[in-house]
Amino acid sequence: YQMISDKFSAEKIKFFSVKGLNVSKYYPMSQHRTMGDCDLMVAAKDLKRADKAMKEMNFSYCQTPDFESVYEKNGLVFEIHYHLLYDEIANKKEDRLFGDDVWKHTTAQQNSSEQIIDESFHFIFLLLHLKKHLIHKGVGFRQFIDIYVTAKKAQLDWDYINSELHNLDLFKFAQVCGALTVKWFAPNEQSNSPYGFKLAEIDDT
Repeated sequence: YQMISDKFSAEKIKFFSVKGLNVSKYYPMSQHRTMGDCDLMVAAKDLKRADKAMKEMNFSYCQTPDFESVYEKNGLVFEIHYHLLYDEIANKKEDRLFGDDVWKHTTAQQNSSEQIIDESFHFIFLLLHLKKHLIHKGVGFRQFIDIYVTAKKAQLDWDYINSELHNLDLFKFAQVCGALTVKWFAPNEQSNSPYGFKLAEIDDT
């Protein structure tokens, strides 16, 4: 990852990481958060330069299965995205938040092209990404754990999160996901939830 960061910075290619690369720091040990691949976001205008940079680092271009470019080197897989959500699966409300203006939710780093995505914005993305997987591909426990550890460890702006969840018609879904994670992973915390919203009531049956 550091090699890519250094290379992209040298080429002045802005990028930021999402999902596992971001969430792993909230786990007791970052190695606890396994990853099948590493997800990076670049601007659409920089895709060709990013492709050239990856190949110069001896990454092999594998495929573009959906809307991302996949590169592999020594078993390490990186996916380069140019959108967090794509028109085919995003509605207008989602595209408003996660479309071309996504970069305004990042902060530049000194002496680097890497941007850091806002934690609260990323939490909303994790929830929406989980919902998309439930609808289109299926989902495992890992994505639910990501939601829980982010709520527990990150410095989140719950007023902003709750406002956007309502705007995205995602609030009830978030309440259910939050309730499930507490029930599964921290049943003793049901009266002291890490979430900044009321959890849905889950029937034990």
